[in-house]
Amino acid sequence: ARECFLLYAPRERCYAHALNDPKCSRNRVYLDALHAWMKQFEGYGDAHTFEYYCDQILYRGHYAFLPEVVLEDMRVYERAGIESHMTLQVGGAVAAPDYNLLLFARAHWDGALTTKTAIADLAERIDAQDPVPWKRYLAARAAAYTAAFAICDLGQEVYFDYRFMPEVEGERGKALAATQRAGARTLAAAAAALARAARRMQPRTAALAQREAARARFEAADLLAMHFHQTGLNHLTDYLSTHKPVALKRALAALKRTLTQLDRASALQRSASGEAAQGTKAWGYYPAFVEAWSKKEIEAKIATFSQAL
Repeated sequence: ARECFLLYAPRERCYAHALNDPKCSRNRVYLDALHAWMKQFEGYGDAHTFEYYCDQILYRGHYAFLPEVVLEDMRVYERAGIESHMTLQVGGAVAAPDYNLLLFARAHWDGALTTKTAIADLAERIDAQDPVPWKRYLAARAAAYTAAFAICDLGQEVYFDYRFMPEVEGERGKALAATQRAGARTLAAAAAALARAARRMQPRTAALAQREAARARFEAADLLAMHFHQTGLNHLTDYLSTHKPVALKRALAALKRTLTQLDRASALQRSASGEAAQGTKAWGYYPAFVEAWSKKEIEAKIATFSQAL
């Protein structure tokens, strides 16, 4: 240990919950691992975290807003004895402010910060004259990803990040599809409300709100594609278990609907990227990359299982 330092990077955790959230069985494994590693390095004081709060690769091109997770994680790490923190940023803050990055920086030193006060502070810094629409939007954004990113009951045998459907079975798969749909609806409604509020904002803030709403529309559409994809996999599981043609027809219909929804999300992403980056593709490359390999996988499943009809 004298010749090493500890870099704790729990990438496959659940990012809908903090590491110490008792509701999340997947994160319990990572919290136990943190304590075990800290015991191994006890007395050396050379421990650091490497988190993924701003990783567009992990989040399939989304800018997930995770205030409760970031804030509580920092307290978990502090209690464990870690004072040095890093987070991977992929994609950059091109589309609009990267709220997680701003929150992560402040959470290092502001132990009194809460999700509510953090959202209020961000909203007031964006628009001191009328912060209410931003407070509502940011709260809804956080709620959407808390719903859509919950993978608490996936066992450690399942490799996971948010680019790939884990192909879980039974009630777990149905619950995952339901949370993805709920997140999509919450985020779509928040985008619409912010766009409406932009009409009465000052020009600078209105432009930011329009860009932010465009980003959220893409993310909501992509969450809905994730829902259709998982729904198709759920029906496919039913077919493989029962060999009933009706289950296979439902699976193929949902997978075809996923392809259509991915195209819609891609169009929204290109539009949002253009608005945010003033004509460049700096933000939009990664969502398109995800779409390309997701569609190949789905098309292969459709081709394979269509032969069974």
